[in-house]
Amino acid sequence: MAQMIPPVLDETAPPGERELFTALATAAGTEDWIVLHGLRLSAHPTQERGEADFVVVAPGHGVLVIEVKSHKSVGRDASGRWLLGRSSPTTRSPFAQADAEKFAIVSYLSKRMGITTVHVESCVWFTHAPARREFVDSIEWQPWQLLDLADLVDVADRIVHILAAGRQHRAAAGHTWPEIVGPDEATAHRIVSELKPAMQAEVRPADLRRARKEELARLLEDQLLVLDSLAGNDRLLVTGPAGCGKTFLALEAARMESALGRRGLLVCYNHAIGEYLKGEVAGIDGLSVTTLHDLMLTAAGVAPVALDDRSFWEERLPQLAWEALATADQPRYDYLIVDEVQDLCRRSYLDVLDLLLTSGLSNGRCLFFGDFDDQVLYDGSEKALLDEVAGPLTVFRQKVNCRNTPGIARVAERLADSQEAYARYRRSDDGAVPRVSIYRDGEHQQQLLLEAVQSLRDDGFDLHEIVVLSRYRDASAASTATDPWLRQTLLDVRRGGKVRKGRIRYSTIHSFKGLEASAVIITDVTESTRGPYFDLLNVGVTRARDRLVMLGTREGFDQHGLTSA
Repeated sequence: MAQMIPPVLDETAPPGERELFTALATAAGTEDWIVLHGLRLSAHPTQERGEADFVVVAPGHGVLVIEVKSHKSVGRDASGRWLLGRSSPTTRSPFAQADAEKFAIVSYLSKRMGITTVHVESCVWFTHAPARREFVDSIEWQPWQLLDLADLVDVADRIVHILAAGRQHRAAAGHTWPEIVGPDEATAHRIVSELKPAMQAEVRPADLRRARKEELARLLEDQLLVLDSLAGNDRLLVTGPAGCGKTFLALEAARMESALGRRGLLVCYNHAIGEYLKGEVAGIDGLSVTTLHDLMLTAAGVAPVALDDRSFWEERLPQLAWEALATADQPRYDYLIVDEVQDLCRRSYLDVLDLLLTSGLSNGRCLFFGDFDDQVLYDGSEKALLDEVAGPLTVFRQKVNCRNTPGIARVAERLADSQEAYARYRRSDDGAVPRVSIYRDGEHQQQLLLEAVQSLRDDGFDLHEIVVLSRYRDASAASTATDPWLRQTLLDVRRGGKVRKGRIRYSTIHSFKGLEASAVIITDVTESTRGPYFDLLNVGVTRARDRLVMLGTREGFDQHGLTSA
């Protein structure tokens, strides 16, 4: 995925530019590409000011200047004037326009950097019209300089093709070019640093938030194809690592079932995610949402005990709930949806769920969502037990990360003990990398925590978008915050309720499992005498959608291979 500068589009950008921006931002095999959008050209050869819609800097290939036309109809009249949509006929050729933009950039780089050998081409992209069908080959442009809506299928391939065709064309014309076909990575960054300075200030925090929200919504909508393709299966297991949209799919499955007039139950393990799910499904008819433990407490009619009393939660409470439900005269649910199913794979838990569903787990309408990939947390017995109790399930494996930016996802992969990494990342790469800060002592960590919060605010994140996570609860950096402002701003996730503006949430990593936040600060990464805790850190890292900061000791980072994330 290419780095986009700026990382978001202005709301007024034409539809063609928006479509091409998204295609470039998500194109596979472009990890080292940098794309400038809306580059203003003060030294335009034919105008007082010009603007290049896109400048693609592709190391090893070259630089491509793209002029985008979003019109749904394009043509030329008998006198050679261009007919672009409903715009007035014009003698100004988009190919001449693109060529002038290219000339301005080549001239600027030659003067600023002394670069005369970098391969630069231009093209026109008609994003909404079948332009190839409208235009025959012309002496005014090369065939490979014209692209249309059909070329949006694989934008990276088309760009590489144009740059290669341009080199061949110039070689055939007798031009002598150096062996290097495009800028190396260092030169590419120098080119961008010369072209982009004025662009950085154009991005407003509100634009960033809007763009991130729109991107996530679009990617999650794509995930609905999973449910559409498996709609005919009454018994389904969707599994995959964190960040693949499983909880989103569980919610959408509940909405689809409710729309059919069915009465259902959505169950999860974690209290915090249970509160989140309740807020998301408020108003959906016929749907009950609860954690399994709350369900069992209600069914058994008993009060909760200390959380560390494992025999109560894992043995006595399930038995009491099963006995109460087995004799209760109440209708069963038409369907059951279980999120975090990997954490509920105990026979005593599954026996309780079996009593709640019409036809039971082995024959009823069941949709399970979970992550069995982590070989540290799960040894395979959980999945085997689910297969034994629930019977044959249609399994769909999610391998596409649509939550984390590529930089965050790569850190998660380094920590994960799963046998397979993500198949690909869907989020665009905004160039930000996870930040590791090493502290000397507790006082130093408090200073770094305050600096991390301020840095995220400078990046445009609101306080309520930031979450501080730790493997500790009462001894965490957030729980023991010393700065007066920070103490007043921090809010323990255990208090529940909706996310409050102006407050920074904090939690243990374990309690925040299944949830996510725009920006995450992980504190207290220290060395453990029991050995590395890769699994816990992986859970924490994958909570972050857009920014990740980790605070720890050098020994702690060394133990987990994170000294340079």
